[in-house]
Amino acid sequence: MNTTGTHRAREANALTVVLAIPCVLAVLGSVVPGVDDLVTRALVVLVVVGVLGVTARYIRRWVRERREDRADALTAAAWRAAHSQCLDRRQQQQRSRAVRSGVA
Repeated sequence: MNTTGTHRAREANALTVVLAIPCVLAVLGSVVPGVDDLVTRALVVLVVVGVLGVTARYIRRWVRERREDRADALTAAAWRAAHSQCLDRRQQQQRSRAVRSGVA
């Protein structure tokens, strides 16, 4: 059973880890000369990969939406072609009603 104390302990542990990582990296960077460059390069690579991932996601979404729009247009055209007689008849009826009522 998860109690409030258990949740607080987990939060405290997570916060400790989050705060300890920069501290450990700072200590390692002051002791070992190459760690600063390594960490900087790793962070730059992570940022670049993240930006590329977000860009690829938006491009995929844009392409998918265009494909869906094109498919919807084709489906609508096919439906209109299959039901053109009914639509023509309905439009003629609406026009004749409009003329009879003096709207047109």
